[in-house]
Amino acid sequence: MRQALQVIAEELTGEEPDIREVPWHKVRYEQAQALRSRLAERYAPASANKILAALRSVLKEAWRLGLMDAETYRRATDFSPSAGSGSRWAAR
Repeated sequence: MRQALQVIAEELTGEEPDIREVPWHKVRYEQAQALRSRLAERYAPASANKILAALRSVLKEAWRLGLMDAETYRRATDFSPSAGSGSRWAAR
């Protein structure tokens, strides 16, 4: 999970931040979609989906802690899995 969050933090900030200091609660739908697209270009579908699962998890925790409202959380995590050849999502 730490490695996946580090990849996300670097993609979102363009730097190598300490993942404990990233304002995860500020991630919005537009950023999550852009991240998903970049991950699909750089990683195999299984790896990209693992990273996206880490994003969903950290955003869910931000919601549980009251750092983001339910609507913002729902929108930020409303992205489909990364698809590739051989993926069950590719035909959809």
